[in-house]
Amino acid sequence: YPEALKHFQRGLRLRLGALGEQHPDVADSYHSMGEVYEYQVKYNEALKAYKKSLKIRLAVYGQQSQLDIPTRDYYYKKTQEAYEKSLQMQQRAKMDKKLRSCDSKAEACLKQQDYKQAQAHYEQSLEMWQKLYGTKPHAEVAKALSNLGGAHKQQGNYHKARAYYERALQMRL
Repeated sequence: YPEALKHFQRGLRLRLGALGEQHPDVADSYHSMGEVYEYQVKYNEALKAYKKSLKIRLAVYGQQSQLDIPTRDYYYKKTQEAYEKSLQMQQRAKMDKKLRSCDSKAEACLKQQDYKQAQAHYEQSLEMWQKLYGTKPHAEVAKALSNLGGAHKQQGNYHKARAYYERALQMRL
């Protein structure tokens, strides 16, 4: 993809020089770059490229153009999808920071032998991981289950510990 992006950027520079900013071919270049960014999971960059493409198309064809409605709707959709993916990535990043903080607090409590507090932090962490990944098996959810099992084990709650360890194992299989 990096090589493709270089070619699209070069094509964009050539088109801008020859055709100017307000041309459908320039919009095509921006759109192609947006697709490459999307494949690279660079949703903020994809969104910027899609917005530029859409802005040019609307300027060239107008809001009410009957000739380009399917294409215009497609570009609206692509821009919206990129925006939503970008938003999801930002929300996941925020959630990830909260989760890491929660796990760090739990580990600090374990080192201080405050197992009840560690358990509370691990329960909070598990709840957040499950919100993030739903019912799908995921390594982070399995890790949270295992951590919670460890906190119960440290408190002598072997039956609960085993149940959490088994759930973690099932998730990893």
